[in-house]
Amino acid sequence: MDIISILGTIVGCVGLIVAFWQYRKTKSLEGNIRSHNWFMYQRVNNTNGTTQIALELYKKITNLK
Repeated sequence: MDIISILGTIVGCVGLIVAFWQYRKTKSLEGNIRSHNWFMYQRVNNTNGTTQIALELYKKITNLK
């Protein structure tokens, strides 16, 4: 084996390792984004419910329908 084939094999193996590492980081980031989006959805949904309750109380106090 000559030096070029050895270097090519090393570069190929390093490329595979980097690709696998990058894939794992991408999956981790997708999971973090998904959980953050779900958290924000829950907060917005809770805020919407609070707003609806406040509107109903306001209508009841001011006798609006």
